[in-house]
Amino acid sequence: MNNIKLYVEKFFGFLDIGSDKDNLHYYKEYMATAASEFLDHETKELAYDVYSFFLDTYRINISGKRSFIDLLDVLRKYEENAAVLSDKQRDHYIHSVNVFLLGLAIYEQNESFRSIFKVYLSDKTKNIIYFDSIHEEFFFRWGMSALFHDIGYPVEIVNNQINKFIGFISGMDEKGKAEASPYLGYFNFDKINSINNFNAGLYELPEYISKFSGENGLILSKPTDDLSINISYTFKLDYIMVQKTLTDFLETMQRYGFVDHGFYSSMIMLKWYGELIQKNKNENSLLFSHILDSAVAIFLHNSYSNIFKRKPYFLEKLKPIEQPIAYLLILCDEAQEWNREAYGEKTRKLIQVDSSRVEINETEMNLHYITNKGVLNEEFVTEKEKFINDLLEINDIFKNNIKITATTLTQRFIKDLAVSRTNVFPRVLIEYIELIAINIHKKYNEKQIEKYPDKSLEYPDWESLPETLKYSNVRQAKDMVNKLDIIGCYISEKLDKVSVIEFLPSEIEDLAYFEHENWVKERLGTGWSYSKEKNTALKKSPYIKPYDELPEEIKDLDRDTVRNIIPLLGEVGLFVYRATDLN
Repeated sequence: MNNIKLYVEKFFGFLDIGSDKDNLHYYKEYMATAASEFLDHETKELAYDVYSFFLDTYRINISGKRSFIDLLDVLRKYEENAAVLSDKQRDHYIHSVNVFLLGLAIYEQNESFRSIFKVYLSDKTKNIIYFDSIHEEFFFRWGMSALFHDIGYPVEIVNNQINKFIGFISGMDEKGKAEASPYLGYFNFDKINSINNFNAGLYELPEYISKFSGENGLILSKPTDDLSINISYTFKLDYIMVQKTLTDFLETMQRYGFVDHGFYSSMIMLKWYGELIQKNKNENSLLFSHILDSAVAIFLHNSYSNIFKRKPYFLEKLKPIEQPIAYLLILCDEAQEWNREAYGEKTRKLIQVDSSRVEINETEMNLHYITNKGVLNEEFVTEKEKFINDLLEINDIFKNNIKITATTLTQRFIKDLAVSRTNVFPRVLIEYIELIAINIHKKYNEKQIEKYPDKSLEYPDWESLPETLKYSNVRQAKDMVNKLDIIGCYISEKLDKVSVIEFLPSEIEDLAYFEHENWVKERLGTGWSYSKEKNTALKKSPYIKPYDELPEEIKDLDRDTVRNIIPLLGEVGLFVYRATDLN
């Protein structure tokens, strides 16, 4: 997507990820390549790669039987299947990745924002510095905010469905609301609004919380209290008043018949991360600094305009120095309109923004929305500009403000290559994936050198591989889970069950076909094309064609890839089991 891709590449150019020290890992390369490929095609499959690489980089993987990635799978499934029964509903799955990357672009291009974030971190009463660089401090906090700001949306979808159905039965009032006024209610809502098995002694607290802890009924294991203390301290508000607003917010939503997904998303963030790291003392300093910052940003991205700019608070425009992550999330969430699939019945009838041109520099940000069918109403652009300027102190980072324009484009150039995920099995940790990827390359080299010993110098070791080929091996390793799904198998550490020793011949052939199809997609996505002669330097290959048209010796390479799955997993202590044996 023209400039954003360039800006994001520059961002990853100066980002250092602490876990990559001493070349032990290549997380930054994987993240950068996943982001680049997503920006080229913007599919749900590639969005999933961005999510999973970010989570794997920071080991935000498994919490008991639940995984953070499962939250995103649930969001996607609700939007694809349940949201069609609503009137107004658009994609939030691809949208969240676009918000994430737009934020990286603004951070990279705008020195004013970077300077403000640096000053914000210098407030030692509020911030605990965990990472070695300011850029990674931003990257982690921003990633958790942008990628997960809409994970509570399924609750809003359910509420909208109930309202539509009850309205159909009871009739609608003049405002289009169901006359019977249904709402979502809960038994034991405190089970949602709590961090289970909380042990306050495990956590490092910022100064402003440690001084306040134990006073005024503050309960650290209660997400609404955590949000309240941060918001009251940030904006110099009375804690008791903010706490009451958040404690009563569920009742407020019920009374007025709406759902604020940001409220649910922020509580999920605190609850799930808090429970995830109960036993990981090395990361317990993150919960009440980085994660709480992200959760507050997620809550404020709706509530700043709906709550805190109204009675009894009447806050002024949000300044970036007050809460830079919340400021950036509000800006990017409102600005990001392109490639958002319409699900709701009424939304599908509206003109959609298919793509955009984005220019960002030290003084201004220009957004140009492109539509493939029809023209956006003038009010759409003017109201969006007004909303952003009424809510945010834009001149603090863009002296010449934000300019939004919109035109049409006759030729459609964004394709939706969505691939549905139907099952969620336990995911393989990135440490395993990386080892497997290295072993895949090692076995490939051994096989080729065995065939062509005089060409041994043509097969470089892992460290010497170009970035795109490293990424190709990592993608192949991650694809093992999807391959095994197809034949009803899954990957696990040692279980008290009989593991699969080898695949059936029919399974090998089916998965070889699948492997080749994925290999072709991966090659085309990284700039390769068909040619009768192979030329690695020019990214040319004679094998970019259907599996059935390949010579047998090349098909055998794909079959070997399948045969190697079990031994490759075995080398890192993993096993293959059939799903039929789960019970």
